[in-house]
Amino acid sequence: MLDILSPKGRLFIKRIMRFGGLLLIVYNAFIRFSNNGYLMTIIITSVIFAVMNDYIREKFLKKQQSFSYCFSYILSNAICAYLSYQIMCDGTVLYNIVLIVDLLFTENKIPAFLLSFNFIAYCISIKFNMNPEINYSLMKIFLNYLGNFIVVYIMRGLFVEKVRANQLNDELISANMKLKEYSKKIEALTVSNERTRIAQELHDSMGHLLMALSMNLEYAENVVESKPEKAKEVIIKSYNISKECIVKLREVVSLLKEDLYIVNLREVIYKLFENFYNKEKYKFNLKMYKDIESEMPNIKNCIYKTIMECITNGIRHGKADTFDIDIEKNDNKILIRIRNNGLGCSNIKKANGTKGIEGRIINLGGTVRFYSENGAGFTIDASIPIGEIEK
Repeated sequence: MLDILSPKGRLFIKRIMRFGGLLLIVYNAFIRFSNNGYLMTIIITSVIFAVMNDYIREKFLKKQQSFSYCFSYILSNAICAYLSYQIMCDGTVLYNIVLIVDLLFTENKIPAFLLSFNFIAYCISIKFNMNPEINYSLMKIFLNYLGNFIVVYIMRGLFVEKVRANQLNDELISANMKLKEYSKKIEALTVSNERTRIAQELHDSMGHLLMALSMNLEYAENVVESKPEKAKEVIIKSYNISKECIVKLREVVSLLKEDLYIVNLREVIYKLFENFYNKEKYKFNLKMYKDIESEMPNIKNCIYKTIMECITNGIRHGKADTFDIDIEKNDNKILIRIRNNGLGCSNIKKANGTKGIEGRIINLGGTVRFYSENGAGFTIDASIPIGEIEK
């Protein structure tokens, strides 16, 4: 079904109207001037020229503000005025309506100059028509033109709404496509973030437990002959750690628990220390304010994971055996300092562990600083704001 408001439908209807109007003009010319070959030739030539001129304007001259379009349009109006002067009929009225359609069916501003020229040409050609039977007053001519104009203008309103609806539909389709692209990017980012989170959780939890397991088994190997009972105790301890590893692994595989809910921070920190059975080799000194236990779970979880990562990294990379951990509250901040007596380094390169510590503390609005020197161990100073969190 042809949509008359679509570009193709509009063009088809306009061509039908033009063809019908010009055909009626030729028909009336044959009836009235069949005995006047000269005038018939001029009228038919004018009709042919009008068809050619309109086709050129329609095909090649798209911009209404251009000189070429204006000249072509004025020429079509002059031809229409001449035909109306010579032979006023339904065909000339229909052709003039087509010329009004040419101006009004646009999304841009209607060119007032060309519309005025069309109105003047219409009025003059009818007022001074050669047929003495046609003697319309200027008011009647104006009302006839106004009627044609209103009909076309109403159709123009429908056309503009159709164009706007199509534009909005195109914008909606474009926005929908962009939304799908953004959705895919967000999905990919979400997957990436979740992978990073799982990797960090594996590193934090499993890394510490595996390090403790390795240390305990190494100790058991060293004392298995000299202290078999001691070695047995360590192996039992290692077995318990391995079971804890399995539990942690299951938590991660099941997309992890939200966050470890810590009720007693001091208790879970001492449990970390107990994972390293060889207390003769490793020393852990903890100083923690009691009111730290009243802080939010996410803060205590961050402190716990920071200590766990520091112990793991200190033993694995720094060969440290002594850890001093100070946790205190100062005004609206929790201050954390963790020192070890490891090898130290002059150039600190942040790996998964230190990046994890930094990320957790920064997410809470805090700051963290790592510093070390060769032979002087490794120190972490962190500050976590608590004033806004408690509100």
